[in-house]
Amino acid sequence: MPSEDKRALNQKNEQEELENKFQDIHKKIMKTVRDRKRSEEDYLEIIKKQKKYWEDRLKNTDPEKDKDRYNELEENIKREIKLIKQINEELSRIEEEYEMEREHKKREEERKERS
Repeated sequence: MPSEDKRALNQKNEQEELENKFQDIHKKIMKTVRDRKRSEEDYLEIIKKQKKYWEDRLKNTDPEKDKDRYNELEENIKREIKLIKQINEELSRIEEEYEMEREHKKREEERKERS
């Protein structure tokens, strides 16, 4: 009987240790996701400012006098628009990942409460 109690105690300790590791890993994942989101948002702001700069330059450029420069600015704007779209898509993926982690944690907490 004492060995069964000891085995049960060891299993309980192992389960608690695994639970603590899970919680630690989950916190690290959530921090990483938040950091990625923050970085992408910062990057998005920079690209938007750059796009505005190109648009301002475009307004001040006469297409008749400097066609090459005008075309270059248009290309720069198109490139920034494409990049903004890519960043927004990445932000959406990050948000989905964040939601999945929150749901995972919620299910894990519910499971823990039932135990």
